[in-house]
Amino acid sequence: MNRHPKAEMLTYAPDASGNLVYIGDLKESGRTDCHCPKCNEPLIAKLGHGGRQRHFAHYKDSDCHGSYMTVLHMLAEQIISEEKAVMVPEYKGIKAQRLLFREVEDEKRNDRKDLQPDRVGITDDNKRWCIEIRNTHEVDEAKIAKYKESSLTCLEIDVRKQTLDKEALKNFLLESTDDREWINNPFYDELIADAEREKVVQVVRLLEEKRELPIQPEKIRLEEVSASISEDGLYAMVQAVSGGGKHYIFHIGSEDKLMGVRPPKVCDELKFNTTLFHSDEQSFSSCVEWFYRHVPPKAQEEKNDDYSKNPDYEIRPWIDCIFDCHLKLYKGQCIYMKDTFEKDGLKRVVCNKAKREKEAPRRPQISNDSSNHVTSLFGELKGKERKVKKKEVEKNKKEQQDVEDSLPFKPYWTVEDYFKKLQSTGCYKRYEDDNPGEIVKCDKLGDIILVFYKQHVSNGRVNEDLFYIDKVKIEEGEPTKITVDYYDSEDWASMEYSQLKDRLYTELGNMDYHDDLPF
Repeated sequence: MNRHPKAEMLTYAPDASGNLVYIGDLKESGRTDCHCPKCNEPLIAKLGHGGRQRHFAHYKDSDCHGSYMTVLHMLAEQIISEEKAVMVPEYKGIKAQRLLFREVEDEKRNDRKDLQPDRVGITDDNKRWCIEIRNTHEVDEAKIAKYKESSLTCLEIDVRKQTLDKEALKNFLLESTDDREWINNPFYDELIADAEREKVVQVVRLLEEKRELPIQPEKIRLEEVSASISEDGLYAMVQAVSGGGKHYIFHIGSEDKLMGVRPPKVCDELKFNTTLFHSDEQSFSSCVEWFYRHVPPKAQEEKNDDYSKNPDYEIRPWIDCIFDCHLKLYKGQCIYMKDTFEKDGLKRVVCNKAKREKEAPRRPQISNDSSNHVTSLFGELKGKERKVKKKEVEKNKKEQQDVEDSLPFKPYWTVEDYFKKLQSTGCYKRYEDDNPGEIVKCDKLGDIILVFYKQHVSNGRVNEDLFYIDKVKIEEGEPTKITVDYYDSEDWASMEYSQLKDRLYTELGNMDYHDDLPF
């Protein structure tokens, strides 16, 4: 809310020494040694006889505007210097708190001449906390980039909704967390990273000590465990062997860290999300999920033999199954699919033949147009039961993927399936007829998927890259996409994305484990 320059009266003004003088402390009207901080012209005192409000004023012929907001800015700086404190907002789950400073420096004392915050508070541990007061313009992108390059911690406080009431402004600065945000916070980032490192070590120890893991759909009993931790301490890979000689790999790290992990796919792999871990054994199982289920060729042949002997089931290529049944997909798969495995690079479906034939009259058929489309798509792949050479396997996989991507069915999406699709493709479309945008970041927060992506826009007026942030929810199998905002700067969009992600994390209550961090 920007005020009209004449809508408020100056009740404070700087004197010749730069100290703010309160109009209520003056005894006489008329000329003073105070001046306007905007135009530097002298000010007169009007003591408000006849019930009028006391205030400082320019001479009648002055055309100066904006002095009120400048004085408000100065008063906020003065309060922080006098009180040696400020209330800071929460950050990635770290709760809001009042920072107490041993010393407060003004903007002229910062080492970098091109980066002068309004105030720098120094705490007892000698950490320097930069404070920017916003009264007209926000901290621009160039300055934000400089703070990040210099690894300086900076808080921006917006005082535009405040007035020249010193007590009210003091209460706002010292008690409230409204209208302020972190521009950069490497101090808190390091605290959070330390907590994550400690959690990684805790999980590794639990895996070494806890020999039986109740992970659905089975219990894993470990006999041998060996761990390797990354250089930054934020990721660990644990290789384990069960009592039956089966090998496992556990990927351990935060949700962000695990997004960059690609499973080697040589054995069963699980991922452990330390973001959800509450430093106790009780929450252990809820943080583990399957990352990759490895089925060796021998086991696949055994699976093929077992199902072949059961008259209730029928094994066929997945493509043939969809073609013959003409079924609408449910959660991306046939509703009669019992199991799957791979052979010769093609997915095989174990179809519940007995159930399918029993319910045949009630099957939801696809339209004739879609049926014809399926026929044309599956013409070359249908019936590939013969043995193939090794070099044909990759070709089969590619052809099968092309068919899957072109299916006329509308998949029934789950949050997990849709999130995995975005991760694997790296592309995102807000609308089906859009050109695909390049995903910069993507996070799953509860039942919401947050997508930060780049889209090239080219028309008669615009030819540039824009950066969008979308929130995606899955409702009855359909992705519902809502654009939060878009930006012409990747840095600015990235900062807004991080702040939105932090707010959603806080709403979900997923970051309670930071409550015990040492402050």
